[in-house]
Amino acid sequence: MWNTKFLVFVTVTTVFISSSVYCKEQFGQQVAGDREFSLSEDAKKLRDAIVGLGTDENTIPMMRDIGHVNSTLVKENVKYIPTKRDDCDAAKNNYVKLMLMMAKDSFEQIRFTVFEYESQHNTSVAEAIKANCDEPIAKAFNTIVSYAKNPAGYYAEIIRKSTVGLGTSDDTLIRTIVSRQEIDLAEIKQAYKQMYHTTLTSSIASETSGYYKKTLLALIGPE
Repeated sequence: MWNTKFLVFVTVTTVFISSSVYCKEQFGQQVAGDREFSLSEDAKKLRDAIVGLGTDENTIPMMRDIGHVNSTLVKENVKYIPTKRDDCDAAKNNYVKLMLMMAKDSFEQIRFTVFEYESQHNTSVAEAIKANCDEPIAKAFNTIVSYAKNPAGYYAEIIRKSTVGLGTSDDTLIRTIVSRQEIDLAEIKQAYKQMYHTTLTSSIASETSGYYKKTLLALIGPE
């Protein structure tokens, strides 16, 4: 069974997201940092395009520049959102352009491209990608789109999924809250309340216990 993990790398200057696919049965653990694990060719291309320059402070800003939106490029990139299966053919120029946009453009640039596309069409970018691209690349693209559109909502959804259903995904819950605690946890709490009509504090309190519960609630802080 294949699983998909999406890593968010945070530095003092920028943030970027990459996708990595790993086989739990083969490796017995997450191998997101291992360049040798088996991926589909498309997922390899996306991952290599994102992490190819490395992850140090000097190279990441070139990959995910924050705060700059090129309106001309937005209009150009809208053309590369797939509207038919042929648009996700790896041999076609449209697919190459889509791959480059997802791998290299800033999240702000992708966000405005998504909004522009959705203002022109009766479908979302996520729906268009899911309908016209194969897995796992469709899931990778849509994770990038989801984060670009609404970073706080993206993390709110991750937290929600880690606390509902059969058991709590402790690793995901801890990693998300700790990694965002000094960055945008306040925005995540607001998004969580808007999306699920309850507070993050209430959800954590009902799904955890003991010192674990106290620690998470202390990190989250008052609503």
